[in-house]
Amino acid sequence: MAGVELVIAGTPERVTPDDVQAAIGPQTAAVLCPVLGTEADAVVPLAQVVEIAHGAGVPVIADAAYQVDPADHMRATACSADLVGFGAKYFNAPNSSGLLCGRADLIDAARAHTFAAFAAFAAFAAFAAFERRELPGIGRPLKIDRQEVVAVVMALREWLTMDRDARDETLSHQGRKLRNAVEKLPGVTCDPVSGDRVTGLRVIVDNAPKLAEALREGSPSIWCNVDDESLSFGLHTVEEGDEMVIADRLKELLS
Repeated sequence: MAGVELVIAGTPERVTPDDVQAAIGPQTAAVLCPVLGTEADAVVPLAQVVEIAHGAGVPVIADAAYQVDPADHMRATACSADLVGFGAKYFNAPNSSGLLCGRADLIDAARAHTFAAFAAFAAFAAFAAFERRELPGIGRPLKIDRQEVVAVVMALREWLTMDRDARDETLSHQGRKLRNAVEKLPGVTCDPVSGDRVTGLRVIVDNAPKLAEALREGSPSIWCNVDDESLSFGLHTVEEGDEMVIADRLKELLS
């Protein structure tokens, strides 16, 4: 939709600083860099990407989707590139929303590409351009409702001011309750097997994919991360008290 040509730096297995430099040319509009939250030899750190790109006079757009916790890390990441995008769902805002931080001129440019910017013919664009006629309909998939914008603002305020120690203690308490309820079930091993900090619990069990499917198909439907040998529950997404709903369902399926 943006009418650009994507130039991939390096290979899927490895990207080097030289690869980043070689991918930048006279028509490069920006360098898009994922912020993965881990340092690895196969990935060029964001700070180095910024240094290379700025040396060529090119801005950097950082995709920092889930780099929101702790809040200080989020603040630092938001100041690290010309534009930084966060998935707002990761700080408890609506799933379809996001947060864009950075240079004012680039924020203005991004706003110019949104559906809301075309208010004068928004109704026409929504009806005619997208559904009825072969017109561009620029920004149609980026439309967001006003109430979602308000929700992002409120969620961000709460996220940046919350008592994180208290929050983590609540999550750990939930995790310990879930572990205590299922660790003695037949064929079950829990990770972590002990300790107080249990904001996420991995339940190692035979035939995990089949068990995950049964959890999803039950009532209430329970979703978790799953691999061949385990189910993983992130307590960040579990309301207080619902950890025992998960425990009871696991007991039912494994007994």
